[in-house]
Amino acid sequence: MLAELLARAGLLLDNRVTQLLREIADHPNDVNLYEAAARAFNIRAMHELAAAAAREGLSVDGDSDRLWHELILAESLHKKALADSARQAAQRAQEREAGPG
Repeated sequence: MLAELLARAGLLLDNRVTQLLREIADHPNDVNLYEAAARAFNIRAMHELAAAAAREGLSVDGDSDRLWHELILAESLHKKALADSARQAAQRAQEREAGPG
């Protein structure tokens, strides 16, 4: 799931995230790697990827408090970012409709 999402996004990732993804591919049952990846994506404001990493990790260990924390954080921040973008777009539309003042 995470690999598919990354492939679709076509993102350039920094060395730390790239290394984490390689380590996950080599050790797919290491929950600590999923936690580190989810945290790294959240820090970089890549919340959709953070949620995907957390979900994959939770499929390995559904009791990981840290993965649940990263998932909740990612989904909350992603929704906030979407709401902020929608609010800004609506404001720009209103300004265009109002015309030059």
